[in-house]
Amino acid sequence: MKQRLGSFLKNVALVGISLLVALLLAEGAIRLLNLEPVQATAIDEHGLRRGQPYARFTNNSENVNEVAYNNWGFHDRNRMPSSEAYRLLVLGDSFVEALQVPTDSIFTMHLERLLSAQNGPTEVINAGMSGTGTAVQYLLWQTTFDGQIDVDHVVLMMYLGNDLEDNHPVLRQRVLENSPDNWRPYLNANGDIVRPLSQKTPSPSMVDQLSEYSALVHMLRRRIFLLKRQMRQQAAAVPSPDSASAVLPLALDTAWAETETATLHLLERWSEELAARGTAFSVVILPSPFFYRDGQYKAGHPHKLRFLQRLDTLATRHPLSVYDVSFDADAPEAIFSFDGKTLGHFNYDGHRRAAQQLADSLKMNVNL
Repeated sequence: MKQRLGSFLKNVALVGISLLVALLLAEGAIRLLNLEPVQATAIDEHGLRRGQPYARFTNNSENVNEVAYNNWGFHDRNRMPSSEAYRLLVLGDSFVEALQVPTDSIFTMHLERLLSAQNGPTEVINAGMSGTGTAVQYLLWQTTFDGQIDVDHVVLMMYLGNDLEDNHPVLRQRVLENSPDNWRPYLNANGDIVRPLSQKTPSPSMVDQLSEYSALVHMLRRRIFLLKRQMRQQAAAVPSPDSASAVLPLALDTAWAETETATLHLLERWSEELAARGTAFSVVILPSPFFYRDGQYKAGHPHKLRFLQRLDTLATRHPLSVYDVSFDADAPEAIFSFDGKTLGHFNYDGHRRAAQQLADSLKMNVNL
């Protein structure tokens, strides 16, 4: 009996050791091949998922690029709280964070060089956070920059591909569960911030903690979430927001009207707050690359066109400038593709072209 028990325990130990070795090999392989970044982001004291200062990882999406976050945890060069230069703060989502290109090639760095050459010392701070909407970007301004960092001009880059969706829980299809999306705030009908989680920073679960330090756990968790989200989307059969032929059900049509109004309320309040501080405010509209496909730019997207019209009206009554970065004269692949076929974020030329357009718009509309 003792002999059998000893043999059983030995087999269990061998299986356990083999499993542990396999997991360690998988962890090492994922890190060695840079398949999944770890410790590149973390939830800060305000409940926002932020980049870790000085984190480094390899981006493999669209273009292979070695990403290096700065001392504040953004894809930008190192910055100091104060500066004698005129300072623009650029907020936005993955188009601003620009993980596909090196820091020196991001449009914000091109813009910094252009404006410095035209107007004297100018800094353009990149505070892009992938996967965020206007609600998160406003919170980032409040918690990180307002009253703490010298800023003369706030530039909000609004990507029409999904920013309005990100501001509404129905359009975003949030499920308030322990998932990579559940930290993202959104807007209520009045344009006020709604946090899906507690106003206080949530206590991290064991999975959260493991995900911060293990590339394997991080990868498995994200893949499982993406699979669950895909299954929910298929079950709901919700048309793609970039589909020009999509017919929106009444519930979604109502949600679009709500997110338009909520976003405009927030922009109105934000512009007044900045004006009271003597800080300029500009909203830059960046259309989705899919809007340009097959001549469909500005066709089949009535809710987004309606938002633009209402935003222009808002700008006539409040202290904000509105302009866009437009590439309707170019094939979208020339601006938004690294392989000449797949549309995504700005390629190298897209960043240069966007910077030039922004420099021209700022020179025309804003006294630097």
